[in-house]
Amino acid sequence: LRTTTNGGLNWIAHTGVIEFFLDLCAGISCTDSSTIVGGVESGSDYVIRTTNGGLNWINYHNFLSLNGEIMRDMEMINNTGFIVSNNGRILKTTSGGLNWSMDTTFIMPFPRGLLFMGVNMTDENTIYLAGAGGAVLKSSNSGINWNYLTGYQTALRSIQFLDVNTGYASGDGGIIFKTTNSGSNWNEINTGYIRNLYSVYFTDVNTGYATGDNGIIIKTSNGGVNWLAQFSGTDKNLLSIVFTNSNTGFATGGEMNNGEGVLTKTTNGGNNWFTQLSGSSMNFTSLFFHNPDTGYALT
Repeated sequence: LRTTTNGGLNWIAHTGVIEFFLDLCAGISCTDSSTIVGGVESGSDYVIRTTNGGLNWINYHNFLSLNGEIMRDMEMINNTGFIVSNNGRILKTTSGGLNWSMDTTFIMPFPRGLLFMGVNMTDENTIYLAGAGGAVLKSSNSGINWNYLTGYQTALRSIQFLDVNTGYASGDGGIIFKTTNSGSNWNEINTGYIRNLYSVYFTDVNTGYATGDNGIIIKTSNGGVNWLAQFSGTDKNLLSIVFTNSNTGFATGGEMNNGEGVLTKTTNGGNNWFTQLSGSSMNFTSLFFHNPDTGYALT
């Protein structure tokens, strides 16, 4: 775990938060300025939680009931949050991550398991999930019911909604999908690139970024119509990207178990990227900023 309190100028390492060397943080989010919750994927998935802005962390075990499944992503708004797994499991908390319950209402649209890889909340009631087979699920009542929206063939790894109508999802083969009617219909965008895209992030309705294999970062300035590659300065897979304002952004990734974790930063809207951290013993899998100054990067 690395934290910054000065907008990424310095990153401080915290040891002992992730229990075992091979454990990976599947997602991190916050309930308020002091309470941050992370989901850790391991042989026995668990949740890490801090209530003092990251100074101290507590690990919570034995209540996720994932039975060895791989945790893929999590997101929280206030005290409500969701975790998704690689076998179609959906978990929900309304206690700021202290307790989680398994969703039992969602029924698979086909017999085999559904691999969920991304979750995005626009508010406490409206949640979108993305995953294998181009699946996008939506709930408008905080997870009580789920509607299956798409069934494209391309695996979707990241999803972000900018408002109640407009959303984007990125996935394998350089594909990005866009909706302008709350997910009822999705249009496939040919980015011109074929590398897998693991993360998509828009700073406004026109300007967005996606990151993926071999250090690729692509940017659009016209709402996804056209995409151009940026020079990231790394050939490592970039798994997550966030921006704290229209100019300042961070991308993280690396290669597992070989000292190739990397964190890069831009201060001019992606025109230039420079490496801030490299050589971590594991790749950085999750990145979250609570405000322009305070951020968390987890392996």
